Amino acid sequence: MTLAATTNDGFRRIYIRRDNPIAKLIFAVREELGGDAGIIVGVVASERSLLRRNTGKTVFALKTAASYYKYYYMYPKVLSDEDSWELAFDSVVFDLEALDAKLSSGDEKQIIICDDIGRWFPRRNVYTKDEREILGRFQTFRLLAAGLIWTTTSVYNVPTRILIETDIVAFITRHDRKQSIADFRKPYVIGTSKIVFQKTDIPNHYFTVWIPDSVYYRYVRERISRFGASANPSGEQQI
Repeated sequence: MTLAATTNDGFRRIYIRRDNPIAKLIFAVREELGGDAGIIVGVVASERSLLRRNTGKTVFALKTAASYYKYYYMYPKVLSDEDSWELAFDSVVFDLEALDAKLSSGDEKQIIICDDIGRWFPRRNVYTKDEREILGRFQTFRLLAAGLIWTTTSVYNVPTRILIETDIVAFITRHDRKQSIADFRKPYVIGTSKIVFQKTDIPNHYFTVWIPDSVYYRYVRERISRFGASANPSGEQQI
């Protein structure tokens, strides 16, 4: 895929930052512990956010993947922006079948983004067959990928068993028209089912809410083809 360099939101003005904390963490864990040490990261809207949509959850996931692919995937080689965004977009999956295809690809250094995972659980408080199958993938993925990132509007959309398997949750708050903030917390279990989120040592991360035009429109087309026009109700170039 060739990314168009437009005057507003083309890739030449949207830099892939090396300081993305989750991209750096995924690489560091892999380097220190070896090929069976992938981490799971959740990305949700902060409880402080007035809106749960258009906060930048998927943008953060895509920018994390792009940063990882550009600077760490072939380390010490640095990939081009075009290749990095291509790999980042190709990491997005919308259902269990697509997740299985990624896990069976044989690329142990890949990142996988399970987008809008709340849609994967039609019955939130029932331990369904779907939940058992997804939980099984989460428990074994570390041999098959370096990082798994899931996104959804709220932690309450995700079953407790999935949260228990998650290493870090990024709570996203919209800062202003151009930026959002990621606040990183670690989930802990209290008793048998209560989850609390404790602040980590990772500092808050400010990031712009824009991605290249071609990545955005390709993503929106894919979501609409799967979920209908309601997948992008605002029509804004923000996800």
